[in-house]
Amino acid sequence: MDRTNLRDVLAMASSPAARAKVSLFLKDDVVPDPYFDNNLFDPVYQMIAARCEELLKELVV
Repeated sequence: MDRTNLRDVLAMASSPAARAKVSLFLKDDVVPDPYFDNNLFDPVYQMIAARCEELLKELVV
């Protein structure tokens, strides 16, 4: 989700509690789009994999 999508989803949230559940996947940054640069595919994959590990730890607690 990019910042525009984040803004749109937050605008649709019906309450502060609902807004609190919405965030960027990488917390403070957007996932780069590797579509036009093949050299970005592996680094983007690594970013996503690392964040998935963090997210699993957050959800288990």
